[in-house]
Amino acid sequence: MKLYIIGNGFDRAHGLKTSYWDFRCYLNRYAEQFLVEFEKLYGHYPFDPDEYHVPKSKQKELMKRRDNALNETMWKTFEESIGNPEETEFDTICDSTIAAMKELDSGPIGIEDTLNLYFEEQFGFVKDLQNYLLKWAKKIELKNASIKKDSLKNNTTDFFLTFNYTPTLECVYGIPVSHICHIHGGIPPYCSHNPVIGHGNRESIMKWKKWKDENVILFDEGGSSKCRAIVNFYSRTFKDTEQMIGKHMDFFHGLQRIEEVIVIGHSLGKVDIPYFEKIVEINGKDTPWTILYYSSSEKDAMERIIRALGIKNVNMTSSIDYWDR
Repeated sequence: MKLYIIGNGFDRAHGLKTSYWDFRCYLNRYAEQFLVEFEKLYGHYPFDPDEYHVPKSKQKELMKRRDNALNETMWKTFEESIGNPEETEFDTICDSTIAAMKELDSGPIGIEDTLNLYFEEQFGFVKDLQNYLLKWAKKIELKNASIKKDSLKNNTTDFFLTFNYTPTLECVYGIPVSHICHIHGGIPPYCSHNPVIGHGNRESIMKWKKWKDENVILFDEGGSSKCRAIVNFYSRTFKDTEQMIGKHMDFFHGLQRIEEVIVIGHSLGKVDIPYFEKIVEINGKDTPWTILYYSSSEKDAMERIIRALGIKNVNMTSSIDYWDR
């Protein structure tokens, strides 16, 4: 019995528009104001070529270069990126507001409730990220996707840990729902949990919580309110992997009988490492792993992670050679 670990590269190999950039395109079309405010907190601002008197003939190329840079610096590794907002942006917004509030009230006392409301209006929009994710996932089309690996068709023997929100395994390959774990949720009726996206930067959450508590002790209402706002932002974009594992513990316990692990389309990104650690913990380090890679640079990075996990038997295979068609 095998365990297949399925990442976004699996869906993209089937022609599905499921990259983080595709999600951004959805936001740009259906939630533009949300996207503008969200990207600002990561140091990315809307760019209007007309403001800089760029000739019409060069605007298209300029915007393309800007989008490529934005993809490379933020959206290509979106989950890791959202755990590292521009904290100076928060400081600028919060500190100027606190200063103005203190001046109006002639002191730092009695402003915390007002600041909490203001900061919730200023940064609370981020709680809609997961709602937009679900709406986008429901719009992803499967109608043109076809089987690319014959051995997966109607597979009722093996198990699948998928990080994708789409029902590609169920609808295209006919794999039973009982053999699939959508670890980060999916769309109904194939999954009972809504999609989740987020970072793993627990350290920043704890840091700002500590500073909040210190400001409370010092009776600094402005400081504690600012710290609370930043904690809320980090928390609302945080993906709690421990909670996800606990929710699907029955699936993970069943991996003790796995004879081989095959990773398809997953880059072994830092945010998801706790899942791989749990698999190794339950299944042991001697179980053979086959890992598909897309490029030589990706292969090198994945090999470093595999070594860190202590996996002893690894076969690195080019994804180009894996598919039947």
